[in-house]
Parts: sequence; C-alpha cells; structure tokens
Amino acid sequence: MKPILAFVIAAGMCAQGQSAAAAAAAERAAQRAQLRKEAEAERAAKRDAAIKSRETARAEAGSRVAPDKDRVAVAAEPADQGITGPMHEKFLRKIVFTRVDKGMASISEADVIQEIGLGEPLFFRVYLEKSAPKLLKTKMSEFTDSDIAGAVRWGVRFTVAGKPPVETLMEKWGTRQEKVKWTTWRGVFVKDGASSMPGMDTFGEFVSRGLIKGTLSQGKNRVKVEMYPVGYKNTTGKDERIDGDVAATGEITVNYRGAITTTSKLCSPDPARLKDSGIETAILRLAQKQWNTQEHKPVKVEITRDGWTIRRNQLTGVVTGRSIDETIMARGAEYCQWEGYHYLQPHNGSGFESGGEFTNAVGAHFMPCACLGK
Repeated sequence: MKPILAFVIAAGMCAQGQSAAAAAAAERAAQRAQLRKEAEAERAAKRDAAIKSRETARAEAGSRVAPDKDRVAVAAEPADQGITGPMHEKFLRKIVFTRVDKGMASISEADVIQEIGLGEPLFFRVYLEKSAPKLLKTKMSEFTDSDIAGAVRWGVRFTVAGKPPVETLMEKWGTRQEKVKWTTWRGVFVKDGASSMPGMDTFGEFVSRGLIKGTLSQGKNRVKVEMYPVGYKNTTGKDERIDGDVAATGEITVNYRGAITTTSKLCSPDPARLKDSGIETAILRLAQKQWNTQEHKPVKVEITRDGWTIRRNQLTGVVTGRSIDETIMARGAEYCQWEGYHYLQPHNGSGFESGGEFTNAVGAHFMPCACLGK
C-alpha cells in the first residue's frame, strides 16, 4: 500500500505545482497586457496634447496675420532723404539753375542764375518733397516703393510765354536704391561733351522741336520747366504709363542770339576727324536703305575716327573686315537727331564688300537742325 499511496501523493503534489505555475504565468500575462494598455493610453494622450498644441499655435498665428503683414509692409518701405538742408528747405518743390555742376553740399544761393545764353553750359538741381516712388504712391498704392523705382522716369515739360508746351521724357537713370531714397538730385541741360547726368536728352528735344515750331524765337525767352515722376505698371499684359503730379518747377530766361553753328554744344559732341566723301556717301546710302523709321531720314554722315581699323582672324591673320566710327544725322518734319554708330565692312577674300552693317549704336539724341550746317 505504501508505494501506491506515495504515488498518489506525488501525483497530487505535481498537479498542485502545475496549477500554481499556470496561475503565475497568467498573472504575468495580465500585467504585461495592463502595461501595454497604459503605454498606449500614455501615447494617445501625448498625441492629443501635440495636436491641441499645434491647433492652438495655428489659431494664435492666425490672429496675428493682419497686424504682422501691416508691420512688415511698413518696415519694408525705407525712409527717403527728407529735407537735406537750408537750400532744400528754401527751394522746396523748385528747380534751380547753375552755370557749373554743383554737388548737394556745395551749392549755394549765390550759384543760382536767372538767365543763360542758348547753347551755354546749363546745370540744374531739383528739390523734392518726397522721393519719386513716394510721390507716385497715391496712384500706384498696390506697389512698394522699390517696385515703382524699378521703372520710374521723369517727365519734363517746357513752356515759353504761354505757347504750347513741349513735353519730353528723360531716359531712365539711377539705381533702384537711389530713386527710392533721393529727394534732391542734379542734372544737366547743356554741357561740353557727353554726360552721365540726366537731362540733356530733354533739353535737346525742347530746342530741336521748339525752333521748328517757333516756340523759341530770337531774343529772350522765359522758359518754365516742370518735372513730374512717371511710373509704369503691367496688370493686363500691357505697360500702362502713370503720370504723377508736377513735383518741381523752375524758370529761366534763355537768350537766343544769332545763328546756331555746327560747333555748338547743342550739336553732336563728337567732332568730324576724317573727311572722305567716298566713305561718307557709301555709309549714308546704306543708312538710308536700312533706316527703320519714317519720322526722319539720314541726310549727313561725319566720320569720328582718323581712319579704318583692320580686323583679322586671330589664328590665321587673314583680313576679315574693317570698321570705322561715324555720326549719322537725320532730319524730320518736327525735329533733327544724331546717332553714333560703328560701321563694319566685311572682306570676302579678294576685297572689301559693298554694303556692311552698323553696330554699337549709342542711341538717338535730339539737336537743332542747324547742326546739319545746311
């Protein structure tokens, strides 16, 4: 009996041990499940918090959009020069004239003149209330000062004693930054030789058209000069010109005495240096054939170099052509102009070809028709 009893007792004890182990395993599994559940709940809570934080941030940012944009817009518009000194204050919205070029710091009331002979050197300075872009802002409010400055130019109106005005437009000049900032700037109407300062093109047009129309006559002519900024915008696929209000005015008496000769400062600044009727005639005929406007036609050529420049192939030294500089003068019904060109005549291996081409144009400039000398 003992062996059997011992076996039964052993078996019972084994069953009890297996039951305890299973219970322990189940408990551990339950603990792991609880831990996973708690971890998932914690991650979900963090996600919810992050989402809420982002939504709150967006809501706060949204509430700042308009003020921030306003602040950025104001900060993006730099201040202009304002009133630069006593001369600026005294001659605000005026144009003053001088016989010599004067810088902003050196000009004084003693330099200002009221009369000049036609063709004598004539400089000017403009004193503005605001820079050109700011003057145009009422008509171009959708653009920044910098946007406006990119294309801004100056219109110049010349009026003599109640006669019909001559409207002109300055060539573009100055950098975007300069035009955003400057409330005073200087220019030139008549000067010895070429100039990088603005103004010669407008006065030249006034004189050229004015002499033909009778706006300028022999004797003293009281000339009123008005300047206004001109902006451009393109919102429809086509440039639209926007004329600002008159920003500065000035008056000067221009004394027209005697005849204008070909050596006048109102004529081309490049004198003829080579007289060769054969070359002049060939260039003139080619220019008349290639001219692309009907408003005026070439009538005279002056060679502004001492002779031809021979062109050669850099590797072989073979002559490929020759070139020379010249001024082509044109006459129209309402004005006369001159243009500087580089004339290139090719070589075909046996000789220089008839014809050729014009390159390196320096642009058209107005002049009195008397500069043609005929």
